[in-house]
Amino acid sequence: MVTFHQVYIEGLRSADEPIVDRLRLEIFLDDVFHNYRSLLDIHTDLLEKLHARQEEQHPRIGAISDLIYDAALRWQDAIIEYGSHYPKAKYAWELEKRTNPKFAAFLDVSLNVDIPTLRSDRASFL
Repeated sequence: MVTFHQVYIEGLRSADEPIVDRLRLEIFLDDVFHNYRSLLDIHTDLLEKLHARQEEQHPRIGAISDLIYDAALRWQDAIIEYGSHYPKAKYAWELEKRTNPKFAAFLDVSLNVDIPTLRSDRASFL
């Protein structure tokens, strides 16, 4: 999710020449990425807690189910909100891609940036 934030959110915000009109950029980002920040914060907090647990219990880590359970309780509302917003996000994304050649070119480049991801390719996050 950090890679997602760096490539897409910061990439659109920091472009020298605006990819999406600056006057509507934040609205577009909210339409497309909505509450991704909530999910990123929950993931980051879980990662920090997992690292702390690893340091405390190294070399044998007992259980992490309490950490996963706590994160799952926090994920629930954020995931439901993110999922229910998905149709609007997909529509805004596809409309911008069809009508804005700069955005389409940005996507082509950003999907091929050499930033390693651990699992699915970045296209699946969108």
